[in-house]
Amino acid sequence: MLLAHFSSTLSARFRVAVLALVFSLSANFAFAQTAEFPVTQPSLEGKKNQPAPITVSQPGKKEDDSALIAAVQSKRNVHYVEGGNLVVTKILPDDNHGLPHQSWEAQLSDGSIITVVYNSNMGERVPVEEGMTFSVGGQFIWTKDGGLIHWLHHDPKKKRPDGWVFLEDIVYGIPAAVENVLVH
Repeated sequence: MLLAHFSSTLSARFRVAVLALVFSLSANFAFAQTAEFPVTQPSLEGKKNQPAPITVSQPGKKEDDSALIAAVQSKRNVHYVEGGNLVVTKILPDDNHGLPHQSWEAQLSDGSIITVVYNSNMGERVPVEEGMTFSVGGQFIWTKDGGLIHWLHHDPKKKRPDGWVFLEDIVYGIPAAVENVLVH
């Protein structure tokens, strides 16, 4: 009798957990679709816990920051997002604990401010100054301090899309193999 009660409770908990997981995954996928993030439906055949494939455009000047605005407004992490016409509003001190990182704040077209973090160990420093306009591609995360975009460089392990920063006709953070763009 106790075993029957335990197994029915366990199966009910299991059903709730599965439903929560399905809801979470479908909500994340629906968000990515409505925010116009270039994601495609993943194939589940033979793959476990794999993120959805992501289409990444060529690094360079971007005019639109709507995907970044959607990420900020949702306060949710986004595996890869691109945006352009961001304006540098404040240069932050370098973080030299562990790998060196450059940081600055940028304003989006809706007035939102995000923090931009660039691993200067992965390429030449980005010569940003307040008032400059730039584009980025990388991973967006929501922190207790607000929105942050990082992984703005090539991923040598190929576990995520290569990130980048585009400033004054130069792409920073990726290997020189990208065509049609001056790369540093």
